Amino acid sequence: MTQIDQFESVFRSAVKDIFHYEEIIFKSVMIITDKAEKEAASFVENVKKLLNTIPKGDTFSWRIVHGHEFDSAKDIIDLVEKEKPDLVCTYRNLHSRAWSFKFSLGAHLDVLLQVSSSPVLLLPHPDASYAAKHAFDTPNSVMAVTDQISADDRLVNNAVRFTAKNGTLYLVHIENRMVFEKFIDVISKISSINTDEARLNIESRLLKEPADYIKSCIRIIKELGLLVMMEAVVDIGHHVGKYRELIDKYRVNMLVMNTKDDEQLAMHRIAYPLAIELREIPLLML
Repeated sequence: MTQIDQFESVFRSAVKDIFHYEEIIFKSVMIITDKAEKEAASFVENVKKLLNTIPKGDTFSWRIVHGHEFDSAKDIIDLVEKEKPDLVCTYRNLHSRAWSFKFSLGAHLDVLLQVSSSPVLLLPHPDASYAAKHAFDTPNSVMAVTDQISADDRLVNNAVRFTAKNGTLYLVHIENRMVFEKFIDVISKISSINTDEARLNIESRLLKEPADYIKSCIRIIKELGLLVMMEAVVDIGHHVGKYRELIDKYRVNMLVMNTKDDEQLAMHRIAYPLAIELREIPLLML
């Protein structure tokens, strides 16, 4: 390695992403159900209870959409894009009897999550029995998850606003174990590279950058005096299994994650499997 290469490596390693806080205020929330008003009343009240602590503007309003107001995914999209709520709350398998199966979100939700410009809070189906006992409790334990948290201010800011006062926000970055091992396997076949040394250095570097960014999040939130406790979890593992383990361990009652992927029409690489597997608690999908 030349001296120029060494200098560049040192310089690049010193560059860190810093969290930038932005206060998020909600002016309107839309709750979408496929039921009539009387049948939907209990679900609507549970949602309002869950969202009791989010910061609301002076002209805040609820918009309740019942089953007779839409038939297709296009109807929902048209409604959401026309009214542009700050948040949409609904559940999987709208206008479908497939809610008892854990194989899909249903056509309406698949389209809504990809097309809507509004974040979507995906909740356990009101007719199902799989919801966790604490699913509609005040969100005192919130987890923001990603495999690329560095400079993801939007994810963190939204997670902060949904965490109840004096609650705990877990900022979780998990590197994909299978991808990591694949690259280490390739490196092991290059005789000029020490495999053991490469493993240690690469793993350390992969985890250092998200850890540094999360430290900046914790520091700035503390400096601002916001009453949210924050904890970091930075690790390598198998995504769904690791997230499930952490959700059970910390009794998480809301998961926050990115949904859209700028590089493809399909949902973000970890969002869909998590949305399918984790049906028991609310999922805030950005």
